[in-house]
Amino acid sequence: MDKEIFIDPKSIRVARRKYSSSLKNILEGCYCPFCIKNIKLNHKKPIFRERNWLVTENMFPYTKNKHHLLFIAKRHVCRIEDLRKNEWRDLFELVNKYMKNRKIKNGGFFVKFGNTTSIKHLHFHVVQDTRISKVVI
Repeated sequence: MDKEIFIDPKSIRVARRKYSSSLKNILEGCYCPFCIKNIKLNHKKPIFRERNWLVTENMFPYTKNKHHLLFIAKRHVCRIEDLRKNEWRDLFELVNKYMKNRKIKNGGFFVKFGNTTSIKHLHFHVVQDTRISKVVI
């Protein structure tokens, strides 16, 4: 029987050095790095358990961002369409809560899914772009 793959091997080639090393370890260990029982194996930032979600800072944040938060589904879910209504509701309430608490006024909220994501466990990103100081119209 084939092992389940939780990491897209192609993402290792394009990742930054530390991130690439972490992805290789996860691929070799054949475990999902975002499942509750495994997340502390590689993730060293504080993890908050909030209803249906784990909330934490990204260990490998995108550059030039003051904040890079991850909202990770507690259930092992890979597809957006598999999220339940209460999980969606909780997600949006938590995103608003954390954005307010961290005073995130500009940035992005997004998810990558399918073949575009490196980790095969549904997670959403909130990033604050520090390059934007004000909007000029």
